[in-house]
Amino acid sequence: MSDIEKVKQLREATGAGFKDCNLAIKESKGDLEITSSLIGEQVMEALKQIDQIGYVRFASVYRNFSEASDFQKFLGQELDN
Repeated sequence: MSDIEKVKQLREATGAGFKDCNLAIKESKGDLEITSSLIGEQVMEALKQIDQIGYVRFASVYRNFSEASDFQKFLGQELDN
């Protein structure tokens, strides 16, 4: 699969922009599984800086907490920082 096809696939899967997808593919050496993870982490870091509510909402889905107590623990750690 070419890099352009990987960028297209990654954009469809994540909704991220072309430039972000291209950079993530280069950083992950073409591994789309790692690339999706990189983009998720980049989104979390950016949201943490600009929108605390957006960050918490994204984290609640992205981290896929299995128990409410896990999410509560995450919130306690993040809000203390």
